Amino acid sequence: MTILESEFGKNYAFTMRTPLVDRAGPFSGKIEMQPMTRSFAAFSDAADQCGESRVFLSIHFRYDAIAGVELGRRVVENILKRLLNPAANR
Repeated sequence: MTILESEFGKNYAFTMRTPLVDRAGPFSGKIEMQPMTRSFAAFSDAADQCGESRVFLSIHFRYDAIAGVELGRRVVENILKRLLNPAANR
């Protein structure tokens, strides 16, 4: 989401459509998503909700979700700064 935010801006509203999801992980079969569409006011909102979903599924604790979103943001910011901005590396 950080890459999309860097291209479209911080307050770019969008809607995602996800008709099917894995029932219980890869290769487990699919189930219909309810609701099928989700709207967000910003890419960061979608990233936060993705982290929260891991908490609701009892896969992670809340601090894991917060740290994971922050780590992902920092990794992408570093990539954008160092690898995708040739002028900054001169």
